[in-house]
Amino acid sequence: MKQTTRTLTTNALLLALICVLSYLNIPLPFISGAITGTTLAMCLVALVRPPKDTLIIIIIYLFMGAIGLPVFAGGEGFAKFIGPAAGYYISWPFAFPLLSYSLQKKQNIWHKYFLTLVITIPIIYGMGAIGLILTTKMGIVPAFLGQIVYLPGDTIKYLIAVIIAKRLKFINA
Repeated sequence: MKQTTRTLTTNALLLALICVLSYLNIPLPFISGAITGTTLAMCLVALVRPPKDTLIIIIIYLFMGAIGLPVFAGGEGFAKFIGPAAGYYISWPFAFPLLSYSLQKKQNIWHKYFLTLVITIPIIYGMGAIGLILTTKMGIVPAFLGQIVYLPGDTIKYLIAVIIAKRLKFINA
């Protein structure tokens, strides 16, 4: 499939948006993690691009970080793929293209928002918990329960992404 200049430019801008929003980092005082803008940007990508483009954008972003470009929240490059956050990073090429695929049908804005929560959160949190268990030897229950603190933030970020996509007239609802 031939890529147009408009498609390549849009994809590059969305990739840049992911890189920039990854630096939006709100530390949580009671745990070692933080809330970042990365998933907000990736959700927006899934809302406005087809699944193939969504996958390509996310893989390029992960590759850029893996080779050491400072695009990940907190830096660290390849270490992100072998540390406690590994499961989260590995989940993104599965969760967001699947979301993009599920949004191909015409749906209203609230149905799209519901799909963002139902599709991405179980995949990201599930693979994230598996990554925590494998890299930190944390138990299954603490690995899953520890993620509850992120649920309100992710819910708000996904709502923001849906509203932005709708305002940009990318979502026909």
